Amino acid sequence: MAVAILQSPNIPFDQAYGPNPVTLTGIPVDPVTGVLQAQKYVLRIYRNGTLIADLRQSPNSQALAIFDIQNTLQNFVAPSPATIEETGYSGLDLATATNESTPYSFEVGFENNGVVTIEFVDPVIHIDFGGSKEYWQVPYSAAPFIPVLSTNAATCTNVVKRADVFSDVQTFRTGVEITDGKPPWLTSTTRVYERDVTIDDMTTLS
Repeated sequence: MAVAILQSPNIPFDQAYGPNPVTLTGIPVDPVTGVLQAQKYVLRIYRNGTLIADLRQSPNSQALAIFDIQNTLQNFVAPSPATIEETGYSGLDLATATNESTPYSFEVGFENNGVVTIEFVDPVIHIDFGGSKEYWQVPYSAAPFIPVLSTNAATCTNVVKRADVFSDVQTFRTGVEITDGKPPWLTSTTRVYERDVTIDDMTTLS
């Protein structure tokens, strides 16, 4: 039995700020004695072909290893540009959402006496957005954020189900209401959504 991925972040996308477990199974075991034939599971994470993490973990009592890769993914996502909410209202009609999401893929295997053997290269490209989720949202449900479209005989596109936005922030102030300092690009009619964050919080509202 080769090392395989038993659990991974949701497809087509997940959120980087919250649990992103990857569970590995299949570490080599002697079929007669049941003794492990390797010391560590190996999980390698690639982003656009570049290795960004090389992780090792001993098997647990069930001969599995569970990695939470959220800290790795958080290094490659960033908040939206400051003016992204103005897209289509003023300035450009389209904008590039730089680093709002990141692609990644896996290689898995085992380590024995310092020698690494890779047994499976996952062809699936995963995507994580720079958003947050609750600790219990595993597996994460992306369905509310994916629209459902259909076509009819006249080749028209019909919206069967609209997609929700990632942010649940509903209240805002306009620029004219902010009197304790604001950036110069903020006009009096621009909507400003408020959210409490920590100095290390890099989640995005978009």
